[in-house]
Amino acid sequence: MSAPLRGTQSLVGQMGWVWERPRLTLIEISWRWLFGVPFLLICWMQAQRILAALSLESAGLGSVDGQNPWLAAVQLSHAAALYQPH
Repeated sequence: MSAPLRGTQSLVGQMGWVWERPRLTLIEISWRWLFGVPFLLICWMQAQRILAALSLESAGLGSVDGQNPWLAAVQLSHAAALYQPH
């Protein structure tokens, strides 16, 4: 029976396996630039449109009570209900 493998040993082994296959790194970087960056750009543009239609202050998010978590949860719930149709 072999000794249990520590998490760091497994990580180092995986890093060595990937280092021997540089195409995996190329695939990962390509995936991030081809799909991830445009997706984040679209999300950013939509968030800007939503915030232009309903600002944080008008939703009540500027006055969230950080000292009272119960009240803050209710305030966040009401604000989320305003943003939900968007």
